[in-house]
Amino acid sequence: MSWPAVELQDVADIERSSIKPDEIESGTHYLGLEHIQNGGAILGCERVENGDLSSNKFIFGPRHILYGKLRPYLAKIALPDFEGICSTDILPVLPSSRIDRSYLAHFLRQPSMVEYASSRSTGANLPRLSPKSLAEFSIPLPPLKEQRRIAGILDQADALRRLRTRALNKLNTLGQAIFHEMFGDAVSLQQIRQSRTVQDALDAGHLLSIQDGNHGERHPKVADFSDVGTPFIMANCFGNGELHLEKAHRLSDYWLEYLRKGFAQGRDVLLTHKGTLGETAIVEATTNTLILSPQVTYYRTGDGLLPEYLQLFFCTSAFQALLKKSGDQSTRAYIGLNKQKELPIFVPPISEQEELVKRIEKLSPINKTANTSKTNFEKIFASLQNRAFRGEV
Repeated sequence: MSWPAVELQDVADIERSSIKPDEIESGTHYLGLEHIQNGGAILGCERVENGDLSSNKFIFGPRHILYGKLRPYLAKIALPDFEGICSTDILPVLPSSRIDRSYLAHFLRQPSMVEYASSRSTGANLPRLSPKSLAEFSIPLPPLKEQRRIAGILDQADALRRLRTRALNKLNTLGQAIFHEMFGDAVSLQQIRQSRTVQDALDAGHLLSIQDGNHGERHPKVADFSDVGTPFIMANCFGNGELHLEKAHRLSDYWLEYLRKGFAQGRDVLLTHKGTLGETAIVEATTNTLILSPQVTYYRTGDGLLPEYLQLFFCTSAFQALLKKSGDQSTRAYIGLNKQKELPIFVPPISEQEELVKRIEKLSPINKTANTSKTNFEKIFASLQNRAFRGEV
């Protein structure tokens, strides 16, 4: 079925109504990109007091779609049901009476449109989609009744997808439960503050090196990406403690010779340190080389420290809280190498680490099955989205 196509600006307004810091009322809801998950779930929306924020923000309401323009490949596209203010890295989009809000949100979230948005973004280190580019997106426009029917189908499928994600997240907490059972208060916020630092671990040889993806004067740009070559690891490659190389862009062999640092290898532990803080994964042992983006740091372990243990430590609520508190929040969440070296790291005897890993490995088949199921469901959902906007459902 063929429907007429219109530009987004023909059926919606990208509103950038700005409010100054001294005009913000105490108790106002505030959303930053860190409060919106990939796919649009809103988590941890905070209320701010007058004087808490230092820069202008955008005003939004329950009729808007909130579109994250910074790193659009993260698909941070939310449907708020309340009024508030948001970071200027989020664009409030107000649908007109010609288009259903949920229909438009589903269209913008589908993988093909997320990839298209990413290809239209500019900026090497912090790619952004301009409001002008978003306004020019082509949208299929069936009759309003048909839009609502399609949105209803996708709403139900999305609800099932989110239930599966929540179930997987609960499964992933079993590893943390075992960690806390073994080490108890040793990973409380107070205790890890009294632990050795990352720099101490480097000095003792527990860590061989840590390095981020700041490559010097030149960074890879969107135009440099290809379908073959070495994976370029960005924040969108992480999920549920795993590295998803299928989501990585690739760079030609030229970059291996040109760049001087920021190369990860098998068994390295990765940690995001910019934008979305605290995502972590272990590089598979068989991996030769990965190129890290400026958002990611690798931790290479040495004697007396197992990568599997280190990743689980990074996942503890105490470490995550301290990481986020230590980050520079002036413009966006960020914690550089020097500050990372000041972070605490609790290193128990190697025999206890090995026991932890042995117990966690027993959960591996269950986790693998659950992750495979989730991946398959995501593919089915993406296919359903694609068919829906071609008029095939």
